[in-house]
Amino acid sequence: PIDLTSTGLAYMTQLWTESLVPAGNYYVYASASMPAAPPTDPDLSNNFDRTNTTIAYNLSDLSLTNLMVSPSTVTDRQFDSASFILNNNGPVALSYEWVMVDYYLSDDT
Repeated sequence: PIDLTSTGLAYMTQLWTESLVPAGNYYVYASASMPAAPPTDPDLSNNFDRTNTTIAYNLSDLSLTNLMVSPSTVTDRQFDSASFILNNNGPVALSYEWVMVDYYLSDDT
């Protein structure tokens, strides 16, 4: 058997795009292939498998409220300060020590 280390699992899941998969219960599939020949694999039908049971895939649910910026008039595309409250309302703790916040202007209310 092949046991993946935490580093190997991190490489495997780095391409798992969270926004494409909603929270839920899923089987995990694995597929093995050889990147270059020779040798060739005569039977590709046996190169994959899946877990016997599902795993629960849950997401963090971030909420950003009470956004305030200063000053109220900006001419050089820079704020002196910005403050907000950030909560995680989801069932899973954040796995990062930082969160990226993007700011944009809009005339929508």
